[in-house]
Amino acid sequence: MSSLTEQDIRVLHEALDDEYRSRATYDQVIADFGETQPFNNIREAEARHIKVLQALFVQHGLPVPENPWSGKVERYTSLQAACEAAITAEIANAA
Repeated sequence: MSSLTEQDIRVLHEALDDEYRSRATYDQVIADFGETQPFNNIREAEARHIKVLQALFVQHGLPVPENPWSGKVERYTSLQAACEAAITAEIANAA
């Protein structure tokens, strides 16, 4: 049984969902434009964040949600557009 509050659990879900969405976005950029910096590095960082969050779910006896974002993220017309969107998303994520 988890010792987390409902708010703690909601925040865990939100954090994991955000990481899933980010990873799926970077996966799509790489699928569209090839292995390129900084996207392949950021994608790996997102994967590490996902593993840590999934471990917290397991540690607290919570079911680990599946990634609902695979194949459902925005696609970009150019690598430049993807870079601009990534900057905006990372700034928003930090806030």
